Amino acid sequence: MGFAYLDGENWLNVTREERLFCSYLYWDIASNEKDFITWLNTNTKLQLDVDSNWEIGYEVCFYRDLLKLKGKPVRGSGYPPKRTFDLCLFSEDTIVVIEAKVQQRFSKTQIDDIQQDIGTFIPKLKKEKYIKDISEHVVLLASSWYLNNLPKHGHVKLPSDFIQISWRQIHELYKRKLYIQADDIYRREHIK
Repeated sequence: MGFAYLDGENWLNVTREERLFCSYLYWDIASNEKDFITWLNTNTKLQLDVDSNWEIGYEVCFYRDLLKLKGKPVRGSGYPPKRTFDLCLFSEDTIVVIEAKVQQRFSKTQIDDIQQDIGTFIPKLKKEKYIKDISEHVVLLASSWYLNNLPKHGHVKLPSDFIQISWRQIHELYKRKLYIQADDIYRREHIK
């Protein structure tokens, strides 16, 4: 039962906020990271070490918090102080950054920012000995409607080395109706 001022809907049926959907995904993955890693290996070209100790992070303000841990100031460091990854999988030798969209497309600026993370900032952390030599991967999580219509509609070209998964695939894994809702928001707003 919904609320009259939401036209009979519950907030969960109204929201378009990707952080909400990512928070559910965080809790579905948390404490079962190896199952998700196995799924990623099976459904993408990633070949991550399932037997590693994995941890999932949510709304990871990576540079700010890592530099704070190392006793270094963020201001003036050259790293983006507020750069936040939607989700991040950590193991001893790998970081998997998961950037998500629900109703929106990835913009050129966002793709450029992610490429700068992988191509500039994380290598700089290694060079400055803030982290050891790790491998880093990017997973773009978005609506299947968006991902399937990229070539047809000429949207921003997504880098081929970035893994693409959809909310519909996440639904197939976790069977949570909420993920189908996340997948369909883009279609309702952008595909006529």
